[in-house]
Amino acid sequence: MINKLKKYIPIVAALSLILFASCGEGEPASPEDRVLVKIGDEAITVKEFRRNYETGFGHLKTGEDRKRSYLGWMIKEKLLALEGYNLGFHESENVRNAEAQLLNELIIEELVDVEVKSKIKISEADIREAINKSKVSFKFRYWTESNAERAEWIAAAMQERGYAEVSGELMENNPEWQIRPQDLETDYISWMETPPEVMNAIQELPIGEVSDPVEINGEYTIFQVLDIRRSGVLDTEYKSKASQFEQIVYYRRVQAAVKQYVADLLTPKNIVTKGDSFTMLLRALQEWRRNAETQPGNFLLAVKSATAEYPEMSRLHENFDKALVTHNDGAIPIGEFLEGLNLSYIMEGSKDGKRTLRDVVNDAVALGIRDHFMRQEARSKGLDKSPGIYKELGLWRDKWVYSETRQHFGRGISLPDSAVRAFFEENKNRYKIRKDDVLDFERLANRARADAVGMARNSYLVNKADSLATIYPVKINEAILDTITVYDSKKSRWSSLQLFKAGTSRFAHPYADPQWER
Repeated sequence: MINKLKKYIPIVAALSLILFASCGEGEPASPEDRVLVKIGDEAITVKEFRRNYETGFGHLKTGEDRKRSYLGWMIKEKLLALEGYNLGFHESENVRNAEAQLLNELIIEELVDVEVKSKIKISEADIREAINKSKVSFKFRYWTESNAERAEWIAAAMQERGYAEVSGELMENNPEWQIRPQDLETDYISWMETPPEVMNAIQELPIGEVSDPVEINGEYTIFQVLDIRRSGVLDTEYKSKASQFEQIVYYRRVQAAVKQYVADLLTPKNIVTKGDSFTMLLRALQEWRRNAETQPGNFLLAVKSATAEYPEMSRLHENFDKALVTHNDGAIPIGEFLEGLNLSYIMEGSKDGKRTLRDVVNDAVALGIRDHFMRQEARSKGLDKSPGIYKELGLWRDKWVYSETRQHFGRGISLPDSAVRAFFEENKNRYKIRKDDVLDFERLANRARADAVGMARNSYLVNKADSLATIYPVKINEAILDTITVYDSKKSRWSSLQLFKAGTSRFAHPYADPQWER
């Protein structure tokens, strides 16, 4: 029973991978699609520049004309990417794998955009109600059990003898849980910080009363509201906060609607995961992780190339035609399922040691099943042919090809010890934490070498990109650049805000590489 309130958050996070809205969505299509820069046969549009700049890295925005300095780095990346295509880097394993994974995600996003997001409308009354609700905050306790019968027994005891007494006894009798009463008590939180399922359970509960167990996501939680705070709403807030609360209400509605859409899509299919196939997959993943230093970083590739030295991965490969999932209309073979499985989720989710690999793989397979049928539904509606999908895919492909090109041209750059020492002497201030620090080169030599080589690499790559402009001519539309208005932080010219696709470690969209300025 080490469950905490945040246990409910992963359910939202699991869905949020397909909920993210791109910056600039809803802006007039024509002005935003104007070509700002032509680089050979490639182009950077106003929309691409704006969303890249506004959430890009602040240290790349320098000088009197911050827009131009940032645009310069975007242009250099396009030039290097064009040369990368010329060298065939778009055919590399890394790029192909990344492209296949992203295409899977974009197809699902398109389905959600068309079937869910486009149908949600927020009224002024909805916004006013949300602002009013934000002025009510709850402070409560909770206790979660995985077994319904045990939860009923505990709830009855709490209702008779009090939450604190019963929970205290349970914690004292189970010290291995390593939890304290305050771990299961919230601060004052409003509906905005509370999962909807939890808010539904507590909003009508009288202060001090212990609830019956409430089933949420397959577990049973007992609540006790300790206090409720209410404050008034100023008339001006209905106007000043309208935009903020419109977005909050919208994404709450989207989350609920996507959850319902997925349930309606999957429930009739009678989906079953085959236990023996799941165990085979789990053992192969365990073997891959144990031998990470000698195996390809891509699990599917490691399985396909596994020799007899790796029996679990070899066995999985031999059984690619075996069903991992069955449903009313047939089955999904192991090999086909692995093509669309997000293995980064598996590896990231089990690194902290708080969850077993089995639990993480189980969740990943559940998400993989969801994604498989959502992609299938999208394709049946022809949504996989959407031009927007391939536009976004192209932007990311350019970014990945640029990265491959950067590695290719920067790989052989090295510096003698004398040059590293000279760099250190000229840039000592960057290594000082306090003014009176005594800096020892020998102690900081590795860091100084990395910085010096990085700067030398950047200098080489800048010159390389500039030279490529003779092959791929660059033409900036100065009139358009002058008219573009962008958001810049008023607090710090160096501040930046990067957006990530929820549920992944990938940026929401490509940004100029922060390595350009070291």
